Amino acid sequence: MNRITKLAVVLLSVGFCVGLAGCSSESRIIVKDGQTVAFLGDSITAGGASYGKYCRLVVHGLKTKGIFVDPVLAGVSGNTSEDMLGRLDESVLRHKPDWMLLAAGVNDIWHGDPTVKIGVFQPKPGMGVKLEAYKKNVTEIVDRCSRVNAKVMLTTITPIREDPEFKLNITARKYNEFLARLARNRNLPIARLNEAMFAEIARGTRLTSDGVHPLDSGHRVMAEGILRAMGLNDKEIDAVKREWSSSANVLILGDRQTSSGSRMGGWCHLLMDGMNSAREMVTYRSVAGYRTPMTVEKLLAAFREKLEDKPRYVILQAPKGDAELVTPLDKYRRQVAELIDLANQNKVLPILVTIAVQNNDPASELSLKLEPYNNALRSVAGARHVPLADIHQAMKRLHAADPGVRLTYDGERFNRQGSILLTELLMHAMGIDSRINPKLRKIWTERPSYTKRYKKPKPSARQ
Repeated sequence: MNRITKLAVVLLSVGFCVGLAGCSSESRIIVKDGQTVAFLGDSITAGGASYGKYCRLVVHGLKTKGIFVDPVLAGVSGNTSEDMLGRLDESVLRHKPDWMLLAAGVNDIWHGDPTVKIGVFQPKPGMGVKLEAYKKNVTEIVDRCSRVNAKVMLTTITPIREDPEFKLNITARKYNEFLARLARNRNLPIARLNEAMFAEIARGTRLTSDGVHPLDSGHRVMAEGILRAMGLNDKEIDAVKREWSSSANVLILGDRQTSSGSRMGGWCHLLMDGMNSAREMVTYRSVAGYRTPMTVEKLLAAFREKLEDKPRYVILQAPKGDAELVTPLDKYRRQVAELIDLANQNKVLPILVTIAVQNNDPASELSLKLEPYNNALRSVAGARHVPLADIHQAMKRLHAADPGVRLTYDGERFNRQGSILLTELLMHAMGIDSRINPKLRKIWTERPSYTKRYKKPKPSARQ
């Protein structure tokens, strides 16, 4: 029996249970409908803000019990407990949360060892946070939340490489012991994610892409642990996991506008905000060309490959590559029609998007060059009764009303105003524009934009 299997046996033999109510037969959920829940953390939490990842899975899990919460997504890549304490007011407390989930510690430990390179990042001396400073930082975060009546849930530190005997995981034990002791002394709920993830690893499941950042399987284990700590019982967790497994999937095909739209704050995320504003859970995948011209022919081939993911929707954000490469219009129409037929044969709802105005100028040479291809899209969509989000026409109308309006930040990729415009058109095409309300618009407007993955280390070494 290897050491990972032994760990799983020990955990199971003592009736291992995550959180406060993990093994209870009755549900006593501590989070209430209408409350605001903040997620404070590092790159794992930043990634957890995407639909299908742990923060969003927790929000959806609560929805299954009729509990709709407003999430504050406060993960920043590279952050330590010191960084989180420094931005607590701005990132969390100004939103007046009822609950704050703290996931701090991976970088405190990992960044304290310059010999450990994970993925593309290798720490520099002085970047980590030692145990005594970590204790002070976390305690101060809890105290400052308590002073403004924000309840705190702690989470134990998730694995650093999928080996419980790796030196940094051994170091993490002292940090996790402190977190468990603080939870007991302050009567705080704690989600024991470290134990839950290593137990799942012992069963043979891979949970991370690089030893730190979770795969979908890892995000689900994290979300399950948090929901148990919030009070969902075994039966409720099983029901939630079934919904996660059958969630609607949107496949988005496009070029640079889709690639940039997939970044934090981009239109793909705004669309998910709208689609997930109701009860169901919706995730998305994208196939997009960035450096080389993308064509409908290439995207059609990608669609065939992605059918095994069983998408419920396919959005063709028509690329400008066909116009640049002068694809014959008859061939272009056939390829678009073939994509629609393939979608219908596989019970996937197709939605077409026209090619956007280029260079913030409807009269530019490139914008005019796109017109025959957009007309072909409109013709095929009308003949096949397929929903069409005509972003080109919408941009032209706005430019006619205000020639100075800017809907892209570089002449091609959408800025926030352009992203909202496209999202509105897509929601209308899907028949869910009734969900566009002041609350959703506020979410769109305030959604964080893409930031660099790692912050530069502070000049002074941490103790």
